[in-house]
Formats: sequence, C-alpha cells, structure tokens
Amino acid sequence: MAELSEDLESAIAAHKAGRIDEAEAGYRRVLADHPRAAEAHFMLGLVHLHKSRLEEARGCLEEAVAIDPGDARYHNNLGKALMGLAQPREAMAAFDSALALFPDFENALIGRAAALIALDRQAEAEEVYKAVLARRPGQPEALVGLSGLLIRQNRNAEAAEALKTGLERRPGEPRLLANLANALEKLNDLDGAETAARQALEAAPGLTEPRFSLARLDHRRGRLEEARTRLDELLTETLRDEERLDALFELGAVLDRLGDPAAAIAAFRRAKDQIRESPEARGISGADFLERVRRSRAWFTRERVRAAPRPASDGPAPVFFVGFPRSGTTLMERILQAHPGVATTEEDSPLTPVRRQLALDRPYPEGLAELSAEDLGRAAELFWARAEQAVGPLAGRVLVDKLPLNIVDLGLANLVFPEAKVLVALRDPRDVCLSCFMQYFLLNDAMVNFLDLKRTAETYAAVMGLWRDYRESLTLAHLEYRYEDLVEDFESVARQALDFIGAGWHDEVVRYREKSHGRAINTPSYRQVTGEITSRAVGRWRAYRAELAPVLDDLKPFAAAFGYPKD
Repeated sequence: MAELSEDLESAIAAHKAGRIDEAEAGYRRVLADHPRAAEAHFMLGLVHLHKSRLEEARGCLEEAVAIDPGDARYHNNLGKALMGLAQPREAMAAFDSALALFPDFENALIGRAAALIALDRQAEAEEVYKAVLARRPGQPEALVGLSGLLIRQNRNAEAAEALKTGLERRPGEPRLLANLANALEKLNDLDGAETAARQALEAAPGLTEPRFSLARLDHRRGRLEEARTRLDELLTETLRDEERLDALFELGAVLDRLGDPAAAIAAFRRAKDQIRESPEARGISGADFLERVRRSRAWFTRERVRAAPRPASDGPAPVFFVGFPRSGTTLMERILQAHPGVATTEEDSPLTPVRRQLALDRPYPEGLAELSAEDLGRAAELFWARAEQAVGPLAGRVLVDKLPLNIVDLGLANLVFPEAKVLVALRDPRDVCLSCFMQYFLLNDAMVNFLDLKRTAETYAAVMGLWRDYRESLTLAHLEYRYEDLVEDFESVARQALDFIGAGWHDEVVRYREKSHGRAINTPSYRQVTGEITSRAVGRWRAYRAELAPVLDDLKPFAAAFGYPKD
C-alpha cells in the first residue's frame, strides 16, 4: 500500500500542477496494478471531467462510489458528470447521497440546485442557493447560480442588486461581473452592462458570457460589423447548447440588420434545427395547441354564445389584449402601462388559470355547456383574485389582461365577462410569420409550432382564422389596430386605444420609453420597446420573399382581410 500511495501521490501532484496528461497516465498505471483503488478511479474521473469526456468520467466515478460509497466527494462529482450528460434526475440522487454523508457540502448543495433548475423546480433551487448564501454571503458559485436563475425568470433588478452586493465582497470576480452585464443589458442600462462586461473580460479574457454581452451591446448600439465578428468567433468555439442558440439567434438578427437575408435565414434555421432536435422539443406536441384552436372554432358559435347563461356582475369588466405573437403587443402594452389609470398583466394572464380550472373535470371547450351562471360567476372571482396577485390592488385602474394567444380563449372570456372589451393587435401576416421564425421563444405547445416557416404559417392561419370567426360569433366589443399605423402615427393610435378601453388620454403616455428603462420586460421585445419607434420592421418580409415563397399563398387571404397590400 505504501507503493500505491507514493505512485498515487505523484500523479496527484502532477494533476495539481496542471500537468493533466502526466496525471492521467499516472492514474492509469496505478489502476493497472490496483484495480480497486477508489481514489485513483476518482482522480481519473476528474481528469475525464476536465477533458469533457463525460461518459468516461461517469464510469470512473461510479466505480469509485461502488468501491467506497462513504466518500461524499465521489457522489458529488458523479452528480456533475450526470448533469453534463443531461441526466438531472440521476444527478439529483448523486448529490443527495453526497449530502447524506456531509450535509453542509457546499459544492453538492450548488450542484443540487442546478439539478433542480433542470427539473423545472426553480423555487426549490432558489431556496438552496439562498441557504448557501445565508451561511456564507458572497459564495461565488451560489451567487452565480442564483443570479442566473433570477435572470432567466426576468427578475433582472433582483439579480443586479444581489450581484452588486456580491461584488462588494469579491471585487472583480469575473463570473459575477458577467452575470451583472447580462442583467443590466436586460434592464436597458447599456452603459452599466458594457462596463461590467469589459471588467469581466479584463479579469478572464476567455469567458464566454461577457463576450456575448458585448456582441448584444454592439448590436443594440448599431456597431453591427463588430457584433457579427464577435458572434462568428464565439460560434467557432465549444459552447453549451443554450449559448450556441443565443449566439445563432443574435447573429441572425445582426445579419438581418446588415441586409443579408439569405445568411440571416441560414442562422435562424440552424438555431431552429437545434431546438427541434432537443429533448424538450421532442416532448411537446404542437398539434395539441392546433387541436384546441380547431375545437374552439367549432364550439363557440354565434348561437351557443348568445344562449349561454350570464353571470351576475356589479363590477368593472377587464380588457383582453390579444393578437398573434410578434404583432407588436409589447409596444402597445408599454404605452398603456405608462398611463397611471391602467394596470397590465405582462403576460401573467389570469384567464389561463380559469381555463385550466374549468378543463379539469370536463372536456374543453365542449364541457362549458354544463356551466351555470353561478359557475361562471365563480370563474370570474378566480380571475379577479389571480389578477390582483399579478398586478396588485385594482381600485381605480382599468385591467388590461395582455397575452397574445388569449385570442384563442376569447370564447371563454365572452362567457365569463360578457361586458369585457377586446383590443386586437394586427400586423402584416408575412412580417408576423417571418418574425416568429426569427424569434427564440420558450417552448410550449403553441411556440413549438414556430420551428419552421410552413408550420408557422399554418398556425397563423388557424389562430387568425378563428379570430375572423370570433368577430361574427362573439358579443364582446372589440377594437383592431395595426402595428404599422402605431409606428406611423403613435399618438393617434394610442389615443384611440385608450379611449376604447375607457382610460382616456394622459400625458404620461408619451414617456413610456423612459418608464420602461430599468424595468424587466418579460417578452422577446425588451430591446425594441425602449428605443425610438421606427418603421424598420415594417414590410421586412419583402427582403425575404424568396425564403417566404412556400407560405405566401397561405397568408395572402389574411393580408387581404386585414387590409395589407399584395406586394
């Protein structure tokens, strides 16, 4: 055993000195003579992790655990390998085994939080990070993990505050600076974001995140060639899947602004193909959403809507603000939100839990025929309770429930709130479908239909065909406005919308960009709505005529119906 210890110590010394290949050879020599040397299996597993040989790492670490299950380090690093292999459930078990042996093991706690995030248990992950930070304020891995989680939840102000506090304890920590740059850019503090990103790169020149932040900032500030160069360089490197997606979508947007539509579409297609092949996308059926559209179109007829019982109501009715995604709804929402007498839901729609509740025990929408006026009244109560959770007290304010694809559920809204109003955003269907294809959406059964142009156009035709039927079958008062008109004549269209919803004009509305600065915007439009209104995206589809050729005939009837020119 003395000889084993000496050989192993020599290999470990090489490992610590950064002579990884020498260390690997040493571990292999030890294992050739002593195949049950758990520490040698463990250290060789760390070499494999360092070299991103994840399956080999897993094998070595499982062997170490099998030989000596009482070492928390072995379980913890097995968890890391399993996370790299996209097996968060198995990784969670490994981290739990480490924590059973050593409950205060920080690395295992932080690994467990990452596994929880991968399992979509974000609230639990947040608590784990906060528990680590409560014991050791400023712990960098926990703070990086927590701030990253907050940024993904669009809680960017919270993330920025936590990171600034962490940087007071650890000045110049590059990972904290990198996350701060990301949060500040999303909060539209471009100067602060650029400063943080450059400081991160000074400390760690090879770090990916701040280079990507600088590419986004170059893009936003019109330094397009610089942005393209940064992104091209990033895409030649080994990136995580999420990083590669971000870079491809950003590159596509930059190429679009540089006037290279063929290259832009190629970048977006690469991104969409990567998403399509992901386990997440393969587990979601876009057909489910289209079936819900079809059934709504069949069930909410003029006769059925008018024969439905009317719930008792003695309060104000909400405004439902809808449209197809990428129709400019976020811009109008920010305009409405600047009015002190308006509250908007920012896509946290209280209508969604109402629909889910009603669909629990009956087919939807066919089972709505069973509802009494009292049932509909209880649905309205649930709606208002969820609305106040989302926006706070509503006294004296008009509630605007903004979620574009609530357009599908306007039939339900009509039953629950017969006096409600509907504000409908329209935009040239060809620009809408192009923009949906260019956008990186979080996946659900609707957004998974935007992974190719043909399916995007089919989804547009289904949803907006339903709206055309709803215009005839529903009793809700509605106002359509066109994005292009808002861009051309901001004040006139904004006045019309405010008058329609019953809020009237207020001079604060013209300050909507200023009011958006420093606020989280929970949609892909956070950059556009804080800049000057431009017509750059109006008619953009014409530059992509060749790429859109397979779907133009599908969209032509809708362009005509909504008043858009043929060419």
